[in-house]
Amino acid sequence: MPETIKNKITAGLNESQIRAVTFGDGPLLVVAGAGSGKTRVITHRVAYMVQRGVPPGRILGITFTNKAASEMARRVDEMVGAGVTIKTFHAFCAMLLRRRIHHLGYDPSFTIYDRSDSLRVVRRLCKALNLDPQYYKPGDLLDTISSYKDRLESPQEAAGKAASDWDEQAARIYAAYEEKLAENNALDFDDLLLKTVQLFREYPDVLARSQDYCRHLMVDEYQDTNLAQHVIARALQGKHRNITAVGDPDQMIYTWRGARMANIMEFEKEFPGASVISLERNYRSTANILRAASHAINFNELRYEKNLYTKAGEGRPVVVAGHYGAPEEASWVAEKIRELTDKNGAGPSVGVLYRTKYQSGEFERVFAKEDIPYQVVDTTGFFDRKAIKDIAAYLHLIVNPRDEIALRRIINVPTRGIGAVTLDRIGHAANQADIPLLDAVMDTKITGKLSSRAAGALAGFAALYSELSEYSRNAENVRDVVEAVIERTGYLASISGDEKEETEELLAYFKGFAEQHQNQNPDAGLTGFMEQSVLASDVDGWRPDTDSVSLLTLHSAKGLEFDVVFLTGVENYILPHLRAVEERDPGGDGGEGLEEERRLFHVGMTRARKLLFLTYASERMIKGRFEPTGPSRFLTELPHEGVFWEGLVDSGSRRFGGRVKKRKMRPDSGKTGGKRARVKKTPKSSHIAPGDIEPGGKIEHPQYGEGTVISVNNIGKKKQVKVDFDSYEEPLTILQ
Repeated sequence: MPETIKNKITAGLNESQIRAVTFGDGPLLVVAGAGSGKTRVITHRVAYMVQRGVPPGRILGITFTNKAASEMARRVDEMVGAGVTIKTFHAFCAMLLRRRIHHLGYDPSFTIYDRSDSLRVVRRLCKALNLDPQYYKPGDLLDTISSYKDRLESPQEAAGKAASDWDEQAARIYAAYEEKLAENNALDFDDLLLKTVQLFREYPDVLARSQDYCRHLMVDEYQDTNLAQHVIARALQGKHRNITAVGDPDQMIYTWRGARMANIMEFEKEFPGASVISLERNYRSTANILRAASHAINFNELRYEKNLYTKAGEGRPVVVAGHYGAPEEASWVAEKIRELTDKNGAGPSVGVLYRTKYQSGEFERVFAKEDIPYQVVDTTGFFDRKAIKDIAAYLHLIVNPRDEIALRRIINVPTRGIGAVTLDRIGHAANQADIPLLDAVMDTKITGKLSSRAAGALAGFAALYSELSEYSRNAENVRDVVEAVIERTGYLASISGDEKEETEELLAYFKGFAEQHQNQNPDAGLTGFMEQSVLASDVDGWRPDTDSVSLLTLHSAKGLEFDVVFLTGVENYILPHLRAVEERDPGGDGGEGLEEERRLFHVGMTRARKLLFLTYASERMIKGRFEPTGPSRFLTELPHEGVFWEGLVDSGSRRFGGRVKKRKMRPDSGKTGGKRARVKKTPKSSHIAPGDIEPGGKIEHPQYGEGTVISVNNIGKKKQVKVDFDSYEEPLTILQ
């Protein structure tokens, strides 16, 4: 490659980024800390490969959200032109399956079921098998089925491993669920991955073609891959071994949906001869923010050691603010947002983050009262709204006539006199004749045996479906089909009152989304549009170009950044979340679950560019009752330097690190309860003041105070010290 071209590609990159961008062939792991410019590295690496002579059509980029894929594709197009495929894992698998799934007995027009569709299937199966819904909850069964698929286990393997009656019934439902999906020519999200693995394993020629197509593979957020995704990546590069995996173990927060830390931590074992490059310069946050986030995550053991740094300057201290309850917390956040807006004119980008969705309610109430514009990113997704689901069901049925779930949803929407009894009779007839439900609805020999009223209603629906199907085959674009379904079904006319205006707005947006899709994907057609709408996520609807405050969960905030971040509810039972910790380590001290919650805390903190506020409440409404919460143990793991405390440190939880004595505390100023208190400063590299760090020895910590060492364990180059601090009822474990 000419040196001038290489210099253009690497211009503005730091030394580590240049090494990653210009790496040659073979497996490469890029450990990219928060804000280290990984997207830039990926796009510049793609440009470098193209300039080296790799055809753009032989490069595949994989990321985890549609928003990230679109942004990455845009940047790549600007640098090297079109031709490089960049998709999410699920979108890539869907594209492959549309072309090759006939090998597995499916039609390429298969429907992709979202969770609500899958729940409908499981509910019907539970009813058919007379399972008690209070004990065999459909949601729990569906989660179990998903976990089977995450482990690449078949229904037969699941049944063979069943250790209880509940497990046996779950495996039984799993088998029936798979049969029903096959009958409906449908796949769920997990199947997009599972069927791709099956294709690669059972049809070597399909794998060989895919390997030839994918000469270079780049996977972003590799720490979030599950077993199936890892197997797919490994299979695609079984021939060329040109895989670049980019990720950060400190940001692995999706274990609950199958993510495996081992995929990134054992990358060098999985791909022998792999090189590892760390990106440690942070381009996003101030030094105070980065120091606090790095100090906290250092308490985790399962991670790649790295030292993030920034040249952005110290910035303002991280603020930890305590409040009596959620209303006071929300009012304080609103007041701070007002101050920032008043001082700076146009307000900075602001993100209010929280662990669980229900926490948004108090902020919505206060922001509405204070006339602060906001957008809630992670409530019910746009494509989960009833009106959108209804119209989408018509479209799914047009694309895939075997989709029984879609048919059952809309056969009486709008109301046309087709009740449950009529539908059950038609369903029974369809089973007897071994034909799809829609075929039975369209068959006058079957419907003619019903009452004249029921037969007439079904005939009306059959005529409407035939009309819409015919129209879709001849329509010039997807928007016209969406518009035809809305108009010819009389959907809007069936809605009245306040709901009508909102529904009109939703459907107008849906039509606009269809038009946008058509413009960007002129050859995708209705099938492609329905696929994109199903694979869309809540974050895809986030609008960063507005002046509104963004309210979103910590999980949804992954990959985003804001000038100002309020990380709220940093308290016992919330962050770390009690359920997340106990499910991973029942009866223990948190273990892997606690480490993942700490990673979530780290992710939230590193979303902030300029200002970071951490808030907690002394009590909070949990499941309809006010419960004492208090500051999270994660707050006690913050550094002394660059952190300003205000408000009460109230009673906490025995479960998560002990009960703090009730007092006002500002460690940065050395004030406790309004009186001057001495705070012993320690070396920056040490968590504990110098002393006898051995069992029985006395030590002093800058925030926890005096304590007695209980035990000391060596972990690599560090020591894990368990200490009984005077101000806590339970011992704390810290790293030295």
